[in-house]
Amino acid sequence: MFDFRFDIGDVSDLLGIRRVGNGRGSSFGVECPFCGDKRGKMNFCISRDGEVKNTYHCYNCGSGGNMLGLYAELRGIQGDKHGTRYHYAKKEIESRLYGGDTVDYAVELQRKKKKEREKSLKERMQLADITVINHTYRMMLDLVPLKKEHADDLKRRGLSDEQIENFLFRSTPKDTQALCRRLMKNGCILKGVPGFFVNKYGKWDLNIYKGNYGYLCPVFTADHMICGFQIRVDKPSRGRKYVWLTSVNKENGVSIPACASFLGDRKETDVVLVEGVLKAIVYYALTDGKYAVVGIPGTSNYNAALKVLETLPCVKTVHEAYDMDKLLKPVCHHDCKPEQCEECRIQDGAECSVKKEKQAAIMRDQQKCKKRIQDAGYACFSFTWDKGCDGYWNENYKGIDDYVLHLRKGQEDGTNE
Repeated sequence: MFDFRFDIGDVSDLLGIRRVGNGRGSSFGVECPFCGDKRGKMNFCISRDGEVKNTYHCYNCGSGGNMLGLYAELRGIQGDKHGTRYHYAKKEIESRLYGGDTVDYAVELQRKKKKEREKSLKERMQLADITVINHTYRMMLDLVPLKKEHADDLKRRGLSDEQIENFLFRSTPKDTQALCRRLMKNGCILKGVPGFFVNKYGKWDLNIYKGNYGYLCPVFTADHMICGFQIRVDKPSRGRKYVWLTSVNKENGVSIPACASFLGDRKETDVVLVEGVLKAIVYYALTDGKYAVVGIPGTSNYNAALKVLETLPCVKTVHEAYDMDKLLKPVCHHDCKPEQCEECRIQDGAECSVKKEKQAAIMRDQQKCKKRIQDAGYACFSFTWDKGCDGYWNENYKGIDDYVLHLRKGQEDGTNE
């Protein structure tokens, strides 16, 4: 149907998709632009057995197709799959690679229409005011208990019964429609509050299902309001231990914007930046509130941290305390995921490419975070702990909360280092 002067490797470069490993040859791994996997699970195939392919497939999220579809998807090009969409994608790729008009009117028109649809969708599903969200969430927490197994998990992390109650941990509710009826009866507004939506029966509901059963971890603003929840799930899927309580793509539902949690006095001049909403609460509690803490949901969510910092008028210094796998030693101990280790043929003690890439990705996020914070006018320093003489992590205490808990136990039994 089409004659090409380019291949999927050229398309990859145009889209800024990062290659994993040597990134050369007729087939190579890349970071998936759809699910974010950084291990090279997405494969780009230029040719196989002498036959031109120019296809892609991600073995993590299942996305796949050809290079024109990939370009069109990531560039927001709309149209008939085998007609205008591929035609516009091909034309734009050639314009960018070989010169000529870089703006295609038809493509721009499609993008404009898409933006208008997205704008209309956002207008229909506006977030409620933070005071409304906070009120509804707190009323909900008054009606929801915490299961013993969830309380036990929090105690294992070092929290006391009083702290567990003070930080408002609760288990995900089961009879969600009844919960919504009680909230509305008590005068709560559900529309515009992340997690709530109208179900197929026309009834207000809360987006709790078998895959996100667990316990709710509140996300706090600098004004001590609850703006959302992460759920520590009972049964992680694909390694995901935490998911957001959201009702995006549901009737009268809304998504939760990427947000960081803050604990402490907003007048503090120093804050500690940790990786995780729950981790922030645990660290703050174990240090008896000595330090103000910002918890971000993932190493790449530094923009959320900056939004919190903007609400703290006295902050001058940020102490970055990402998990210590930022200094993970890339050595094979056959302790990666079983399927990865089964395929791997390297000897124990040799360099592990999986660990090397993971550590490099975390360090990139850390350096970007540090630069963004410094560019915003703050001093930024990095915390490390449990580190060996070789500069790598000893793999005993991954999070700063784990390390502080270790120190506290040492103080209690008199064996502190």
